[in-house]
Amino acid sequence: MNNIIELKNINYGYSSSSALKNINLGIEEGDSVAIIGPNGSGKSSLLKLMNGIIFPDSGEYLFRGKIIDSQNLNDKTFLKKFHKSIGFVFQNSDSQLFCQNVYEEIAFGPRQMQFSEDEINSRVRDCLEMLCIDHLKHREPYHLSEGEKKKVAIAAVLALNPEVLVLDEPMNGLDPRIKRFMKELLIELNKAGKTIICATHEFEYIGISYYFA
Repeated sequence: MNNIIELKNINYGYSSSSALKNINLGIEEGDSVAIIGPNGSGKSSLLKLMNGIIFPDSGEYLFRGKIIDSQNLNDKTFLKKFHKSIGFVFQNSDSQLFCQNVYEEIAFGPRQMQFSEDEINSRVRDCLEMLCIDHLKHREPYHLSEGEKKKVAIAAVLALNPEVLVLDEPMNGLDPRIKRFMKELLIELNKAGKTIICATHEFEYIGISYYFA
């Protein structure tokens, strides 16, 4: 099977500090991968690079065989297709949630992709049900608990039905009950064919195929 994501000799640094050094990695469609390492080891930088938020100083990142760089992402058609294909759940949900209520938060991505209102409503309803947060749809995100915020952030990403779901420390700050819910959700999404990439140090809560450290 061909790799959906391929990193070739990736290097990236902040000022004089190296965050990623000579990274080579291939991830196949349908894989479930945990990226492990101590704080400051470059896990978040690697995930941001996979999502086209930052770009390597050297090396190549390919998504479905296409190089992901600033030039290609300046192509609006390609950018739209890329962001529909890969979704990123940030470690800090507050940095991802900004709309007036939960419903609008989940609808934001599909609206940016210019889906019809019927399609938007359908996707929002499905995601509210999947994450068990229908009762929160009229609530302001900043008034929610950490677990509820995380569910909303994931729902907002899933509303675009991405092929690849990338999560940065998704269990941080959650109670054991929500962690179990998240574990079961990620396992079911992977069984449904989605590629899961997760930076974490809480392995017992992540159903994964292999580790990358």
